[in-house]
Amino acid sequence: MPTRRRASYEVSATGGSIRPTKLRRKGVQRTFELGEELKSVEDAEAEANRQLEETVNELSMQRNELADMQEEMRRLVSKDTPAELEERLNAFIRKTQQETQTTIARLANQRPLEPPDGRHENVEQALEAGRQEYKPQEFGNGLVILKFNGAHTPTQFSEIGALHGPHDWNAIRAN
Repeated sequence: MPTRRRASYEVSATGGSIRPTKLRRKGVQRTFELGEELKSVEDAEAEANRQLEETVNELSMQRNELADMQEEMRRLVSKDTPAELEERLNAFIRKTQQETQTTIARLANQRPLEPPDGRHENVEQALEAGRQEYKPQEFGNGLVILKFNGAHTPTQFSEIGALHGPHDWNAIRAN
């Protein structure tokens, strides 16, 4: 027995109108896939923004520490003799160099922020292109449906029953 291909349109049992099935499902599926990909890219963007905010906050804290150290230097310099000042400045330089090396080592071990790779923009462009591609198909399908509905009278349950025999159409529709 030959296998039947599934029709691209389905006839509504209540009004005789037809509606696209296969094309609409593909369009909806593609839109859903693009939406999911867009969501994952937005999540990655949110994580990158969180890391950037964390880095900016750390930079702000370090600037505050630098200002405190500069204030301490101004306070310390005003009381000392030149020899004492030189010794304190050398100690401060050594301490600052050591802290700088520690900070550089710590930053070298951190994962660097990666620049955005453009996936977000590409996904948005693909989503919009998919919508633009789907729109003419949907419009064309609507015209075909209007022409069909204008040329055919609505199919009633009794006519379908006479053509195909007794069936529980509500059970069939539920599948």
